[in-house]
Amino acid sequence: MKLKNKKVKILFLIFSIILIAKDVYAEKKKEKSEENKIKVSYKCYLDIFYTWEQENNNKNKKKKSIKVKEFFKTVYSTSEDKEKASNILKENLESYKSEALDDCKRKHNNMANCISVGLRKNSKEYIYLDFNTKKLLTDSIKEDCKQKTGKCLSSTSNELICRKIEIKEDTPSNTKKKK
Repeated sequence: MKLKNKKVKILFLIFSIILIAKDVYAEKKKEKSEENKIKVSYKCYLDIFYTWEQENNNKNKKKKSIKVKEFFKTVYSTSEDKEKASNILKENLESYKSEALDDCKRKHNNMANCISVGLRKNSKEYIYLDFNTKKLLTDSIKEDCKQKTGKCLSSTSNELICRKIEIKEDTPSNTKKKK
């Protein structure tokens, strides 16, 4: 009977060791697969533009207006879901366009502001100039501002573009400090 008990104990011990080793192996395998996990997200973006009309006031020629399309900014949205990323931009599109028109008005609808900015940029040199040179500088700034001044017409955007981004996730075993 004692011999049977010893055999049972030994078999029990062997099976216990096998089960523990199996669990350890499975856990190490799980850690390796977690290290290789890739996080997928989507980055969507839109380019915002505005269009303004520049008036060409040549005295010898007829009044001609020139339409100018200018880039305002690129807006981004990132999410794990492509629809969510694109919807965020679609929901805010009108406010982005409104910002573009405000920027257009600030830059192109205000001749006085343009002239004052031009004079401020040259203020250090301006005080040392004689009367005729000051007049030439002021006339030059006014002429530049005429070329930059006009009427803001509209703001637009290009088509929404979304790209898939794959990022390898950092896990605790992946981010160990290296000495």
